[in-house]
Amino acid sequence: MLGFGGGEMALAYLLCLLAALGCVVYGLIKWNDMGRYGEFLEAKIEWERKDRGLKEHLP
Repeated sequence: MLGFGGGEMALAYLLCLLAALGCVVYGLIKWNDMGRYGEFLEAKIEWERKDRGLKEHLP
C-alpha cells in the first residue's frame, strides 16, 4: 500500500492531505471577507471624512 508500514500511516497521510485541502477551500471562501475588522475600517474611514470636513471649516 504505497510503501506504508500499516493502515494507520496511510490514514494519517490521507487526513493530512484532506486537512490541507480544507484549509485551501476555507481560504478561498474567506479571501475578501474582512469580518469584524472590515466594520472597524469602515467606521474609521467615516470618522476621518467627518474630521477632514470639520478641519476645512475651521478659521
